[in-house]
Amino acid sequence: RWVEALFEPVPPSRQRLVGQKLKINSKFLEEPLNLRPYQFELAEKALKGHNVVICAPTNSGKTIVAAYIIRQHIYGCIKDKKPFKICFFVPTTSILVQQYKVMKNYLGH
Repeated sequence: RWVEALFEPVPPSRQRLVGQKLKINSKFLEEPLNLRPYQFELAEKALKGHNVVICAPTNSGKTIVAAYIIRQHIYGCIKDKKPFKICFFVPTTSILVQQYKVMKNYLGH
């Protein structure tokens, strides 16, 4: 089963968003993603609907926390039959490639 979502990448040459449709494999939303207690603490406010910036040391699992927040948001919107958008910022192309691999692993796209 696939769920259609809207992905809006920021083009490198400008800050204007250009919408692209993509599909998220919903089977990935059903498999558990377990957080450590400190990671869940980092995610708490975002899971309650607040906008957050997560600052934590290198190798503390910030990307896993982001994947968890994104999955919960997508799942909630699908359950409530609401549209959703997700914005995930990274400072460099090399980090973008790393984050993409992790998100692909946890979100199935």
